[in-house]
Amino acid sequence: MTAHLTTDFIAEEMARLGYRVIPGVSAEVTGGSADSRTVRPGELFCAFPGERTHGDAYVEAALEAGAVAVICSRPPVSVPYGRTIVIAPDTTKAVGELARAWRLACNPRVVGVTGTVGKTTAKDLAAAVLGQ
Repeated sequence: MTAHLTTDFIAEEMARLGYRVIPGVSAEVTGGSADSRTVRPGELFCAFPGERTHGDAYVEAALEAGAVAVICSRPPVSVPYGRTIVIAPDTTKAVGELARAWRLACNPRVVGVTGTVGKTTAKDLAAAVLGQ
């Protein structure tokens, strides 16, 4: 399996784990966000509970912004054609389970950056070099 996350993988794995899934069309997931204001087309939106509100309140906004998949705790009022929706009572747990399933399926290389100074700089430099 390649390291690319797809809506098919999300739908299949989350259904296998016992979550209610409304499958959409097959699409590559290009990123992810927990903030509907920053969602870009092709991304996964994760509706996490917050201190003042729940991400579920912003699912429709994320879908309008182009999210191809959503993990939320209650079904959205309307779902644009082709979008994958995962209904999970505990969205934090569900996202963790999806991440674990993806790691087991594609076995990506993982690098740890440790220490007390310079971790962010080292991470940013490594990302810039590896992204070329």
